[in-house]
Amino acid sequence: RHVGWLIGQRPTRGSGEWKYFWSNFPLNTSLEKMVEYTHRRYWVEQFREEAKSLLGWDQYQGRLWHGFHRHAALILLTYSFLVWLELREREQRQRRGVRVASFPPRRDRRRQPLATIHRQVVKRLLTAALHEFIRLHQLLI
Repeated sequence: RHVGWLIGQRPTRGSGEWKYFWSNFPLNTSLEKMVEYTHRRYWVEQFREEAKSLLGWDQYQGRLWHGFHRHAALILLTYSFLVWLELREREQRQRRGVRVASFPPRRDRRRQPLATIHRQVVKRLLTAALHEFIRLHQLLI
């Protein structure tokens, strides 16, 4: 009844399992485009898992759309800021000559309340903004 594509991904380097993805792309879609969109799905699922476990995506208990919209926007902003911090840390490690590896997931960390996480992010944002302001002020003098 449902027309679509079944995309299979073989294991890399002989280890792992085959993965299958169902897609409803049109018939004239190229294989490259289907594979690209299929691999994007990993990052969406990664964001959802981290947003729920670390940032409180699942803690919203309101009933109004604009309240949920504010909550979602704050979660997305917080996640973007954390990704930016990770990228900056990797660049600094590369400059120092330290071997750069991806940051492992923090499964052992206790879950913090959403308000605590947001306070930490706002504090880091204000500190970064203050340092940037001082740097720009010194350039003007």
